[in-house]
Amino acid sequence: MAKQGEYLTTKEYAKKMGMTVSTVTKQLRSGKIKGVKQGGKWMIPAGASAPKPAAPKKAAPKDLPKPKPASASSAPPASDAQSSYSIEEFSNITFLTPFGVKEWLRKGMLNGSQTGSGDWRVDGSSLNLDQVKRLLR
Repeated sequence: MAKQGEYLTTKEYAKKMGMTVSTVTKQLRSGKIKGVKQGGKWMIPAGASAPKPAAPKKAAPKDLPKPKPASASSAPPASDAQSSYSIEEFSNITFLTPFGVKEWLRKGMLNGSQTGSGDWRVDGSSLNLDQVKRLLR
């Protein structure tokens, strides 16, 4: 199987290690498997061991909390320009994250102001802005 007892082809190595030829070639290119090119073909030392398998990726948790359905009372009328919302409340009635709401306020894309305690309030008039209308839940 080994040529002159020194080197294996990618096909021979793949069969020996239970891998595909393409995987062997990718690992040769990345340096995970040591080999040399001879005549335009990869040759792997016969005594080369298989590379260490990569750590398995962690699966996403199966028990993710389900989002609460929005009730009719939680969505304010779009024309309610007199009200204001906390960042969290505004995030819940739009598809913006709390971070996104803060960024939009910082950039002046939303109408809002800070309270005396430093908390942001988003003006209800922001719900009438074109860039926000398309983000309403």
